[in-house]
Amino acid sequence: MRKLIFLLVFLLAVPCVFAGEMPEGYYTTANGKSDSILKSTLRQIIRAHTVLSYGSGEGSSWYCFYYSDRDTATGLCMDMYCDDWKPFTTPGAVVSGCNIEHSFAKSWWGGANNDAYKDCYHLNPSNITANSARSNYPLGVPTQDFKDPSTTGSLRIGKRYSEEYGTYHYVFEPKDEYKGDFARAYFYMATCYGDELTWRKDNPDVGSYYAMRSPTDNDAYLEFLDWEIDVLLAWHRQDPVSIKEINRADAVNNFQNNRNPFIDYPCLVEYIWGNRKGENVDFSRLMSSLDVAFLGCEDKSGCDCTITVPTLTLPQKNTEIELGNTTVDSKRSTTLTIKGELLTEDITLSISGVNAEYFTVSPTTVSAAQALEGYNVTVSYLPMQLGEHSAILTITSSEFTAVPVTLSGSCIFSALEATEITKNSFKANWTNAGVSDYTLNVFTQTMTGKEPTTFYSESFEAGQGDFTIDDKKIPEELSYIWKWDSQYGMKASAFLNQVAYESESWLISPEINLQNAVSAKLTFRHARRFGDLSHLSVKISDDNGINWTNLTIANWPDGSNWNFLASGDVILDAYIGKTVKIAFVYTSTTSGAATWEIKNFVVDGEKSALAKTLITGFPKLVSNVQNYVVTGLTPKTNYFYTVTPAGFEKSNEISVTTLAENETMIDYVETNSLVYYKAGDMLHVLNIEPETIVKVFDCTGRLVESRNHCASEEVFTLPKGVYLFKALNNGRTQSFKIVY
Repeated sequence: MRKLIFLLVFLLAVPCVFAGEMPEGYYTTANGKSDSILKSTLRQIIRAHTVLSYGSGEGSSWYCFYYSDRDTATGLCMDMYCDDWKPFTTPGAVVSGCNIEHSFAKSWWGGANNDAYKDCYHLNPSNITANSARSNYPLGVPTQDFKDPSTTGSLRIGKRYSEEYGTYHYVFEPKDEYKGDFARAYFYMATCYGDELTWRKDNPDVGSYYAMRSPTDNDAYLEFLDWEIDVLLAWHRQDPVSIKEINRADAVNNFQNNRNPFIDYPCLVEYIWGNRKGENVDFSRLMSSLDVAFLGCEDKSGCDCTITVPTLTLPQKNTEIELGNTTVDSKRSTTLTIKGELLTEDITLSISGVNAEYFTVSPTTVSAAQALEGYNVTVSYLPMQLGEHSAILTITSSEFTAVPVTLSGSCIFSALEATEITKNSFKANWTNAGVSDYTLNVFTQTMTGKEPTTFYSESFEAGQGDFTIDDKKIPEELSYIWKWDSQYGMKASAFLNQVAYESESWLISPEINLQNAVSAKLTFRHARRFGDLSHLSVKISDDNGINWTNLTIANWPDGSNWNFLASGDVILDAYIGKTVKIAFVYTSTTSGAATWEIKNFVVDGEKSALAKTLITGFPKLVSNVQNYVVTGLTPKTNYFYTVTPAGFEKSNEISVTTLAENETMIDYVETNSLVYYKAGDMLHVLNIEPETIVKVFDCTGRLVESRNHCASEEVFTLPKGVYLFKALNNGRTQSFKIVY
């Protein structure tokens, strides 16, 4: 089932883009070419491109993944290696439990950190355990010696028999819905880099030994051995280009400024490796996947896609439109393109289903002439009560079978940040729930003591957990530095075949929240053999990995044996109230490379035990309003409130601190002088006055971002949700609510 996901600004309709655009004449020089000349010409077209930095941060692989591999409806990472998708947080940040997978294994060309190493057309965010199990194996269909499915994610990993070498070797097989994606990534890599890289054929432990040709082989330009070509062709044909793949390629193109020709024109695969070898390609006779008619074709090879009967090409049957989260009486809208071929009759649109009254489409009739050109209708969601809602948009005509489109949206309730704060009062705010009564509860929290707690632990008994690996420097002779071992936990070494290599690799924990900690300490067990102790260190960061500080470890193994030693308590009290990451940093030189093993990582300590004290007169039934002024409060005191709509669950908890005796009250002014609009995933806020402070709060009242000395225009990138923006300047507050 296909999904079309729309990120919408609150009360703002945005157009739906189904396909990207390639530069005019992009493939002109490849026209009329065939075989190796066609492949070389395509390389000349795509080879020069912007190279992103490898890893995390702005302008990096993970920055690209945020836009290319994020499900915009859920915020989850679309992991092709595992069905347990994890959420993205911010652009450039590593997804918990994932690392960067080279689907075209880097060890095949020796692992050099070249352009191929950083090319996002074959890089994927992937589950750490599945990535490790996949190793550097080529694509293929395994027949025996399957690896434990609990370690391989959604992949099938096992051995196939090699006729060329007379032995069995490992291959990996993705899910059917991703096979074509991987095949076209392989064809791209072979085309873009085949003329400059030499595939390793010297080591049976490296997948290229069984999958790739040598430069001296016949038809070396094909890059792959015949059996691998057969697999890739079959998967390319069986799993044609999808909307997901088109959208991902467009996102990568936005960063790299080059395209994957085998996604744009799937038939090009046949002219180089398939059933049209020896023929000169004529682009005027090919169907591009970016052509709206492509999705309406039975034949998705792109070689022959002639429509001979009246056909609705957009949208496709079983398309899903998720309009996301909003609140009662708050409309969300998007546009949906209606397009067809050879139509002569009008098209009718209607909505049915349990929640049909919350969805509308306008207009409800599209003429044949409009549909032939492509016509946008507006689909809107205006809920009147909380909950998950869905309906069916049916597109009908006397000329084609009715096409159903699933519509869905969520109506949520949230307590919002307090406003009009004084030393003795504040205004509690919340969204509309469509009910007649709300119960407001206001209270304070008092620390009654301490209680032991574990903030984070990872034994490394079953895998890498949520730790990530950042190879700062890895020699081409090695495929990895850090690797999970079922017996030794996480193990780092840059020593192979009696040779020490220069390297640097970081094993990094996920974020560990010490916000409510009273005390905190780190402990772990480790073993070390060989190498220089000065090349090993443990670091901590409280700014998401931007800056790192060395931690003092009391107990280090002396390197004379493989015995595990307790690290001793590493006190983290300096980081109480913060969120931290901890890294094990391994370095080595050509004169010495240690082996370092880590187990039983634990951050524990004590947290505050809190007791709630209700404010006199609360909880209070406040009838059908969306705010209430709470009075009679004590200056400079931290209060909390929740709101419960009649018949529904209690809201999130909001924290607010009253002003001190000598503080001046800041007026709260609701204004529309700020201008804001959304482009892609970016929110642009304009008309910001000089020296303004902009604060962004989520629906729980948590401060998400604060910017001082703002420019007249600021750009924000936020995960999906409900937000309150406040612009503070000279005692005046401008605010607006926005829903992504």
